[in-house]
Order: sequence, then C-alpha cells, then structure tokens
Amino acid sequence: MRHRITILALLGLSAASGTMGQGRPGSGGTDHTIQHNWPDDGTKNPSTGQVNWDGDDAVGLQFRDHGAPKNYVVPVSMLKMPGAALKEMRKSDEALKAGDVRGSAEHLEKMVKLVPDLAVVHNSLGTRYVVLREYDKALAEFQKAVALQPTYRLAVDNITVTLCMQHRYAEAEATARQALRIEPEAASSKYLLGSILVSEGKPTEEATTLLQSIEDEYPRAKMFLAMSMEMHGEIGRAAEELRDYLRSPMASDNGVAQEWLGRLETQVTAQKAVNGLSHE
Repeated sequence: MRHRITILALLGLSAASGTMGQGRPGSGGTDHTIQHNWPDDGTKNPSTGQVNWDGDDAVGLQFRDHGAPKNYVVPVSMLKMPGAALKEMRKSDEALKAGDVRGSAEHLEKMVKLVPDLAVVHNSLGTRYVVLREYDKALAEFQKAVALQPTYRLAVDNITVTLCMQHRYAEAEATARQALRIEPEAASSKYLLGSILVSEGKPTEEATTLLQSIEDEYPRAKMFLAMSMEMHGEIGRAAEELRDYLRSPMASDNGVAQEWLGRLETQVTAQKAVNGLSHE
C-alpha cells in the first residue's frame, strides 16, 4: 500500500502550535518564535522606505516571498487609524508575544470593529483563529480581507492553507489558482497548488512543473515530487527525491521521510532481485 502522508504533514503546518511564528522560505517547518505582527512607526523597509506589512501574519506555511510585493507594503501614515484602534493593535501584539493567542484575537476583534475596512486586520485576525483551530471563523476573516483588497495574495494563500487544514482540497485548489492569477510567479502559491494536486491524487505534469520550479526554495516540495513519482510507479526516482530532501539542512519531518525512504529502498531491492531471477 502506498505510504499515506497528509498535505498538512508535508506542508509543515502546525495547527496545534500555541503561538504564531514567522518562518523563512524553505524552512520546511514552523518557527515558533513570536515576531512582531504589526510594524512600529520606525520599522522601515530599506528598499522602499516604507513600513513592511508583508508576511508576519501568514498562516501555516509562514512563507515570506523573496522581495516585498508592492501591494503588501503600506506606510503607517497612510492608514490613518484612530488612536483606539492603534491601542488595540499594540495590545494584540503584546498578547501574541506573551503567547496569549486568544487575548491577541480578542484585541483584534475590537480593532476590526473600529477599522472594518482595513484588509490586513481581517487577515491578522484570521491567523489567530487558525491557531485556535476556529477554521470557519478564520476563513470568514480571510474572505473579508480579499473582498476588501482583491489583490491581497497573502490572504488568498491563507484561505488555501485553511481549506487544506479542513481537508477541503478541491476548494483549496481553486483558491491556489486564484492566488497565481494575482501573482503568477509567487513561489508559495506554486507550492500550494502543486502539493494540493498531488494530495488530490492528481500527479500531473502541471504539478511536477510547479513543484520543481520552487524545490530549491521549499525543500518539502521534494516530498510531494516523491509522492507523485511513486503514484506513477517510479519507485527509484521517488527514493532519490527523498534522499535529496534528507540531504537538505532544512529537512524536518519527524522521521516521515526516512521511514518512507526505507520502505521504497526495500521495494527497489526486491524488484532488482526479481529482475535478476528473471534473467537466469
């Protein structure tokens, strides 16, 4: 029987995490160190001179694409938030840094009532709900963010990941494609779509192309490629993808890949023995 592995395990998601950290591309796992989820007035993006709002509130995958997409960079001076909203924002950040995700969410709930038209607040509140496993509430917030800012790809990615956490892969595929229509070269969105297709049992050429295009950035893509190759009966190639993944200093899968590789190597050895007998 084919080694079964869920998309959640391969994506490095951590629904049980008590805090929401910020990982780095290709980390293959979740960084549980809490980061600032809101910028201070003095925090500038050196390339733009603007406050960078770009990835601290990403859900699950914790991706931060290389470079700062312009639609994720907003100067605080342009937000014109009332003092009460800024107060709730800072309280939310303090609660998150203290590991109090529920408290952080409660402050964002107050904030979103004060600034209901700010997409980034809905996105941030959605991330708290994901950590709290309140997935329907999270989806509602991400969808509000996208309704307010249709090009907010990060929020679309967050919808995709949350759907995956609910095993709603067909819907997740649709939103992953939506994200790529917004930003066709977005590595995180390519990774999501490729991994979802394989998880749906669709090891297509499209899935392979997507995963191969970002496997250097996200080594876990190699595990999905291995799964795809195994589905096609290419056991040797699947094993090589797993070996390649395990050689990466960023490999982190709780032994899943090593166990899987051992099973594939046993199959390869058995196949060679059968082939040897057939030629005698």
